[in-house]
Amino acid sequence: MKKHTITVLLDEDIRKPEETIQLLKSQRPHWDVQHVARSGLEGQKDPAIFTEAQNRLALLITADKGFGDIRKYPPGSNHGILLLRPSQDSVLGQHAALNTALAHSADHQLQNNLTIADETTVRRVAQQTHFRSEDQPQSENEIGSKSEGSKTFLQPLLHQAKEGHLHLSKDDLNNLNDQDVRTLLDAQELKTLNDIKRGALTKTFHEDSLLSDEISGVRTVKEQLERAPGQEQRFGQSVDSLKTQTPQQEREKNQTKDSTHEH
Repeated sequence: MKKHTITVLLDEDIRKPEETIQLLKSQRPHWDVQHVARSGLEGQKDPAIFTEAQNRLALLITADKGFGDIRKYPPGSNHGILLLRPSQDSVLGQHAALNTALAHSADHQLQNNLTIADETTVRRVAQQTHFRSEDQPQSENEIGSKSEGSKTFLQPLLHQAKEGHLHLSKDDLNNLNDQDVRTLLDAQELKTLNDIKRGALTKTFHEDSLLSDEISGVRTVKEQLERAPGQEQRFGQSVDSLKTQTPQQEREKNQTKDSTHEH
C-alpha cells in the first residue's frame, strides 16, 4: 500500500542539509523534504519559518529549542515539530537524534505533535498531554493529579493566586503534585510565587523540560521555591535576621555559649 506523502521542512540550523535529506529519504522515501534555504527563508526568524511550515502543511524539523515552547507553539495547533536536542551539537549528533526519532515514531505520531529527540530518547507532547514516551507508564504524581483530594487542595491556592502573589510553605510544596505545579504556573493572574516572578519560574520549567523532561522541570521549580528567601522563617529565626546582627550582638551570643559550656 502506497503511503501518503508527508511534507517536511528542515530549519536552517540543521547541519549538512543535503546529507540530512538523504538520511530522511532512505528511511521515509514517501517524505517530500525541503530546506528553508531553498524557500528563500535563509536568515529569517522563527515566526517566519513556522508560518512557512504551516502554509505548506509541513512537519518542521529543527534544532532550535525555541520551537519547544508549547506556549508559543502548542501541540495540536500546527502540523508537527520534531526538535533535535543531541548532547553534541554536530552533524553526527543531529543524525543520531534523527535516527532515534524515526526508529520510535510513526508518521502520525510526528504530525500535529511536538517530538523531542536526543541520541537515545524520544519524548512526545501531544495536545493536552505531557512529556512522556508512549510506552512509559504514568508516574504516581500524574495519576494523583486526577484525584479529588488534589483538586480540593489546589483550589484555595488558585483562588489566592488571583490576588497576584502566593506564598507556599514546604508542607504546601510537598502536597503539590506535578500537575498542580504546572497548573499554578499557568495561572495568568499570578505574578509571584514565594516572591519569585512567575515568568522566571515558567522559563526555568520549560528550559529544564527541554534539556531533561517535564518531571525534572517541575522538580527544579519546587527546589527554587523551597530555597526562596523567607522560607527559613518557618523553622525559627530567618537567615536574613541572622545577617543583620551587629558585631556586639554576635560577641555577646558567643560569650553566652562559652559560659554555658564552662558550667
